[in-house]
Amino acid sequence: MSDSGKIIKDLSLLYELSLAVGSSLETQENCESFLKVLMARKNLSAAVVWLKDESGHFMTPFCLPESLNKDIKPGDFAACREKCGDKPFMVFETTDPMAQRYSITGSQGNLAIFPLGDFGCLELLNPKAGGWSIMELNQLINVIKKFAVSMAGCIAHESLLAETQMRIKAQKAERQFLAAMSHEIRNPMHAVIGTIDILKDTPLSEEQTESINSLKYSSDLLLSLLDNVLDLSKIEANELPLIEKDFDLHYLLYSVFINFENRARVKPIKMVYNFSDPPLNYIVGDSTRINQIFMNLLGNAVKFTKEGNISVSAREVEKTAEGALYEFRIKDTGIGIEPEQLDSVFDKFKQAESGIKRSYGGTGLGLAIVKELVKRMDGSIRVESEPGKGSEFILELPLRFSERLIRARLPINDGPNTEESIPKLKILAVEDDPFNRKLLSIIVKKWGSGLTMAENGAIGVQLAEQEEYDLILMDIHMPIMDGFEATTRIRETEKNGMTPIIAMTASALLEEKNRAFDSGMNAYVTKPFSSATLKKEITYVLGI
Repeated sequence: MSDSGKIIKDLSLLYELSLAVGSSLETQENCESFLKVLMARKNLSAAVVWLKDESGHFMTPFCLPESLNKDIKPGDFAACREKCGDKPFMVFETTDPMAQRYSITGSQGNLAIFPLGDFGCLELLNPKAGGWSIMELNQLINVIKKFAVSMAGCIAHESLLAETQMRIKAQKAERQFLAAMSHEIRNPMHAVIGTIDILKDTPLSEEQTESINSLKYSSDLLLSLLDNVLDLSKIEANELPLIEKDFDLHYLLYSVFINFENRARVKPIKMVYNFSDPPLNYIVGDSTRINQIFMNLLGNAVKFTKEGNISVSAREVEKTAEGALYEFRIKDTGIGIEPEQLDSVFDKFKQAESGIKRSYGGTGLGLAIVKELVKRMDGSIRVESEPGKGSEFILELPLRFSERLIRARLPINDGPNTEESIPKLKILAVEDDPFNRKLLSIIVKKWGSGLTMAENGAIGVQLAEQEEYDLILMDIHMPIMDGFEATTRIRETEKNGMTPIIAMTASALLEEKNRAFDSGMNAYVTKPFSSATLKKEITYVLGI
């Protein structure tokens, strides 16, 4: 062959090898693709890629022919790598890729070793007489360097993929733990809060009323902390969707204000509310999450203010035909925040000073959740503060107008009457917890309705096959048969195939609530719930 023909052949080989390099992000596929081309075009008898693990130890290599895989062990090559050092290649004399490793013979030999950066080596066995020539080895160096870069990319990609999968697995384990924790805490909390509500409706002395109010405050605080932890987990997993519906913005904000005005009466605090020109239309948005934002901001204002003033103001900043940008200011005369702490008040598990946690309590999650919710609503929030004089949180939210006009606004105290009676109903309650069954029986008895109890889903299905009911209350997690399967089977019965079913779940996870609807339930209430909340859902599903 002429020199020009040999050069063209070598260039063709380099081009084909270059195409093979980086053809896949998978380390094994990349190795196999490259080695197959190299062995075929250079008539090699063996090719081995040695890679190191994170600790620097050589792993089981990628070998061609594949029959070598069963013979070569991870530690076989460690000594050879030390001999190679930083040289572009080293040549050895050997008769077999698994034997006589590795006595250096000089510049000629049939076994060539090419270092692959910091993560391994490439070993090529040339069976032809005379072995490798220096020119052949030099021609392979550049493409092998490119192969080394490609392999480094594969390893980095697989490492990132492994880290991502590990992170996803860890997040899933965290959510499962939080879901289990939520369920185990919410069930007994439901019995506690429900019993407190029942006791409040009985004749009490002043001392007893004070004790009941203390129990109510403590249980609500515990539930709030649990909700904050769950909400933060959902936000980090991107599983906290915004559910938009029509609501009266002024009514919502003023309701929160009245709630905290009542709580602040035990302190020498003056509460001031002002909403300049509240919208005449309903607002379209997630009223639950907007309510949560205001509850957190006003809750902090009341908690950190011993005396003085707390003001809540709202105004329209910009307006279009579709909606408006609203500015909300919550200002207090509380303890204030040091300048160097202002940037961290919205961070998770942070409070301005460690002493604040000891004096006022809290987990430091509320403002972190507020910031994330505001961000999801395309809004902004900032804080201005002076130590010893107070703080002001400035919140801006772009909100969309509904087509519905607000005909009239009821005074806050004249809202829906939760004590208004509902028709006498025939109710089936499927609930495994004896305390919750007792609580339900007391609530339903006050309504004047009839109640049949089932301890698990299997018994609930049997009763639904025998009797027709006006309403079914269904727990989710029960022994023998859970609420999902029970609901699916009840939907197949002749007597209760169309009966409204309300889920009673201690889980706050969205996927469980979605699964409740998929199984055939009409609505759900999250434990712990009050009798008023349950009544509201009953009137909704029955259309009364």
